Amino acid sequence: VVRQFTVDLLERTRTNSAGITSGTATMLDALGGMQFKAANYSKAAVFFAYSLKIRERLLGGDSAPVALSRNNLGIACQALGNVQEAERLHRSALVTYEKSFGEKHSETATALFNLAWSPTYGWDGAKTRLRDQVTAAMLNPIEMHADPAVVVATLGKESELRRAFEIG
Repeated sequence: VVRQFTVDLLERTRTNSAGITSGTATMLDALGGMQFKAANYSKAAVFFAYSLKIRERLLGGDSAPVALSRNNLGIACQALGNVQEAERLHRSALVTYEKSFGEKHSETATALFNLAWSPTYGWDGAKTRLRDQVTAAMLNPIEMHADPAVVVATLGKESELRRAFEIG
C-alpha cells in the first residue's frame, strides 16, 4: 500500500497534476528521510529532489522550505559522493536561511554544519586547501591585509601561543 501510494505521489508530482501542495513536499521529505536512514541514498535523493521541485514551483527559490529541501538533497548528494552538487545546495540553503532567520539561528547553523563537510573553503569555494584559505584571508586587503612574516613574528612573541603550536 505504501509503495503504491509513493508511486502515485511521485507520478502526480512529475506530471504537475492538481492537488500538489506544500504538504506533498513535506511528505516527500519524510519519505526521503526514511530512505536516507535506511542507507538508500539514491532513493532518498529522488524524494528530496521531487520535494525541492514542488517547493520551488509553489514558493519560488528564496524561502525557508525551499532551503530545507536543498539542504536535504545536499545531504543525499554528499552520501552519494556528488560533493560539488552537495556544496552548491548547502551554500544556497545557507544564503536563504541567513536572509530568512539571520546568522544565529538553528537552521542557519545546520546548513553551515552541512557545508563544513565540503571539500572546498572560502565563501565562494575557490580554495581546496585550508591553508590556502587562511593565507588568502591574511593577504586580502579587505580582510586582514597583513604581511605573513609580521603576523608570525607578532604571534611568536606570545609564549602561550608558541606552546599551543609546538609539535611533538
